[in-house]
Amino acid sequence: MVAYVDGDGTVYKEGQQTNSGWTAVRPAFFLDLGSVLLTSAGIGGKISGDEGPDALQAQGGIANDRNEWKVTVKDTAHASFTIDSDNVVFAEDGSSVTVPYSGAAVGDDEYISAVITDRPVTEKDAKIEYYGRIIKASSDEDASVTINLAGKMGENDKLYVFNEQINGDKETDYASAFNEVAKKGTAQDLNLGAKTCDLSKGPVNIANYPGIPMTLEALSKFGYIQGSGATSDSEGFIHMPADLDKDGNADIEVIVKNKITNGVIAAYGDVSGKAPITFKFTAKELAELSQDSEGEPYYSSITFIFSASTTPISKATIKGITAKTYTGKALKPAPKVVLKGKTLKAGKDYTVSYKKNVNVGTATVVIKGKGSYTGTKTKTFKINPKGTTLKSVAKASKAVKIKWTKQSAKMKTTRISGYQIILATNGNFTKGKKTVNVAGYSKISKKVTGLKGGKRYYVKLRTYKKIGNTKYYSKWSGIKSVKTAK
Repeated sequence: MVAYVDGDGTVYKEGQQTNSGWTAVRPAFFLDLGSVLLTSAGIGGKISGDEGPDALQAQGGIANDRNEWKVTVKDTAHASFTIDSDNVVFAEDGSSVTVPYSGAAVGDDEYISAVITDRPVTEKDAKIEYYGRIIKASSDEDASVTINLAGKMGENDKLYVFNEQINGDKETDYASAFNEVAKKGTAQDLNLGAKTCDLSKGPVNIANYPGIPMTLEALSKFGYIQGSGATSDSEGFIHMPADLDKDGNADIEVIVKNKITNGVIAAYGDVSGKAPITFKFTAKELAELSQDSEGEPYYSSITFIFSASTTPISKATIKGITAKTYTGKALKPAPKVVLKGKTLKAGKDYTVSYKKNVNVGTATVVIKGKGSYTGTKTKTFKINPKGTTLKSVAKASKAVKIKWTKQSAKMKTTRISGYQIILATNGNFTKGKKTVNVAGYSKISKKVTGLKGGKRYYVKLRTYKKIGNTKYYSKWSGIKSVKTAK
């Protein structure tokens, strides 16, 4: 006598005796809903266009007539994935975006994917409007992904990029958290009326009011632009001080070029040394800021940005950090820190420290701002186990006998977890590939069977160390080949 679910979906909790092919006990399992990013059809999975910039596919109205589902969940193997928000580049017309990224898990089934939602994913009932597997994930230092958005992004829609492992039908897909891709300045766009701006959070853009481009004439009228001290440079830019909190001190420097078209106002430096700056624009002032003395538009487009005198180091790009091999000593790769095209100087602009940088696993480089730079930025790198030497490969009937040198070095208190062998029918290891894992550091040989007779096989191997659910691999050994016996 068991509780069961009938073929029409009716649940019988009190229990019944049944041997019908139409009724069955449904097993239960625990699923942490907080880790679920997406659900999709059990057969076919998430629907994507062909791999490439145009991969985003509309998701509305996709049928699932089998009543079978699979999930995409966040896991630790993809937790290091992040985008470089400060170097995201949108096309001027918004038709595409290029997103730099790092920390992606890579492999034959690892992708950089994207979704467009109708509202922030943190909000209840957020709906995924588009999904696409854009490109195979890369571990290159300058990795980036380009996504075509033409006709897909609405005014309130949100774009997210993430790293995911795509598995088969009815199998769980694993992924990083969603990383929002947002245009610069939108996070701190000001509303009408009074506003306090915390400059420690980065630049603030107040130009994104529909139909309200700022004008120097109007700013001067309300006392925000100081009358003296204006200068010009060799490129035709006009520089002048501005006092936004009206305390008599210049808070920022306003830069303008071409008062008719491409008008630009950018503010650099908290001259008075005060942050945050508090300032006010009334609705009437904002309306008048777009007009000259005759009520005509003065600038066609103006960007007005406030920024603190110190720059967050989190906006920098960290280069030169790559995977290392275990030595038993602290590994301290020297980072190259680049911010707005400028290479910063260690000791003057930042200091460097390291975490967990001795043993096999994931180490962290911590960059801490100094002088004109504040805050911290981190970069991780893998410390992989020592490798081994492939000693010989010998033929056997539809098999290969493989011998290697035992890797017995202790890494902290433990040794490697085992060896991974790859065989293939070509030297690039792209055809007839077979992978064999051999557990235990003390093993020094393996006979790999189930191969084709009279066929030449190429062989290489490496060591691995398993920590939790993650495997860390050494560099590959040299390659040897042998022709199997029939």
